[in-house]
Amino acid sequence: MAKELVIYKTEAEAKAAATEGQIVVECNVETVLGQKLENKLTGYVLADQHKNVEAAKSSGDWPNDGQILKIVNMKTANNARQAAIAKMTADVKAKIEQTDEYKLNDLVKNILAKNPKLGEDKARKMAQSILAA
Repeated sequence: MAKELVIYKTEAEAKAAATEGQIVVECNVETVLGQKLENKLTGYVLADQHKNVEAAKSSGDWPNDGQILKIVNMKTANNARQAAIAKMTADVKAKIEQTDEYKLNDLVKNILAKNPKLGEDKARKMAQSILAA
C-alpha cells in the first residue's frame, strides 16, 4: 500500500514532520491548464532519499538497462538542444545586451542583489545616474 501524500503549508511544518532519510521538496504552481493563477500555490512534501547506491538498487526504484539508456539519451539530447539554442540565439542575445533598456535593467538587478533593502525605485535611479555618467 502506497503512503498517503501529505502536502504541508509551510516548510517548517514539513521539516518538523520529516524523518531520517527524508528531504523537504518545495512545490510551486503558477499556472493550471495554461491559465495563470491569481495566487501562486505553494506546498511542501517529503521525499525519501536513499543513503547509497546499494540501497537504491535494492529498493526497486533503480531503473533497468532500458530506462538507463533512455535517461542517458535524453541527457545527450537535452545537452545538444541547449547548445543549439545558445548558438542560435547568440547574435540576438548580443544585440539585446547592447540596448539601453537591458543595461539599465541588468544594473538595477545587480544593485538590488547587493543591496536588497534599497528598493526598486532607488536602485533604478542609482542605475540611471551611473549609466548617464
